[in-house]
Amino acid sequence: MRRGAAALAAALLTAAAGCSSETADPADPPTTPAEGPRTELVLDAPAGAAPSVLEDAAAVLAERLDGLYPDTETSVAVVDARLVVEVLDEVDPAALAEVLTIPGRLALRPVLSMDSAAGAGIDPDALPAGLPACAGDPSPGCVDPQTGLTPVPDPDLEALLPSADGGSVYLLGPAALTNHHIAEAVADRGPSGWVVDFGFTAEGEEAFTDVTKRLAGFPVGDPRRGLAIVLDGVVRSAPPIAPDVSPDRGIVGGGGMIALGEADDAATTAFALAAALAVPPLPVDLTVTGD
Repeated sequence: MRRGAAALAAALLTAAAGCSSETADPADPPTTPAEGPRTELVLDAPAGAAPSVLEDAAAVLAERLDGLYPDTETSVAVVDARLVVEVLDEVDPAALAEVLTIPGRLALRPVLSMDSAAGAGIDPDALPAGLPACAGDPSPGCVDPQTGLTPVPDPDLEALLPSADGGSVYLLGPAALTNHHIAEAVADRGPSGWVVDFGFTAEGEEAFTDVTKRLAGFPVGDPRRGLAIVLDGVVRSAPPIAPDVSPDRGIVGGGGMIALGEADDAATTAFALAAALAVPPLPVDLTVTGD
């Protein structure tokens, strides 16, 4: 199990233990799973989600749970168009819900341009070439004229996406790397707060080298030298390729980092995100029943 997942599992168990008023007697016989503690969570998908999509979501959740609790029995079942998650241990339900509901869709996209007028809308006739305006239910890659943003980004298409603070809009190229290229993700505390570091597979390292070669060909200071780290449709950062990187070599190896800061829930979010990035993203957004 990855270090980040192990730490989060321990944190969930510790938080739940702190809420319990019962103390086990060492002389008590071990309980069976049916008698022991258990935590259940019921998750909703959007109305009309296809059964196959629900089954795919259940498989992703099962992978996340296996990484977090390799020694604990867990289950995910589709029941009446809902996903029922069960952990045969006492864990913090709120923290568990965050782990399971983060979509976890990661993409590294080249920056094409950046505008500081976020959320101001856009004239459909002024859209960049190749970006259609949304009509009715948004299709992948279309742009909502009212917000000027791409509500359902398609990794194979350009997209207009907001910065994390909502102050900027980036026009981004198709994704150079996605979750498919992530080998591991680890939550850690850095000098400026909590972060999630991620490393690439061999295929991902090759793709990273290729895109950094291409971006290093732009002049220093040109926005197109930037590579945006996009999480769930939001640009978390868009660092430029360093001036000393050659377009002949690019960056060999490498990885990425998502900064989450020092907010009260930053640690929980960091560990939840690390667990989510370690497996495929959810095929559909999920919410806790009743929220």
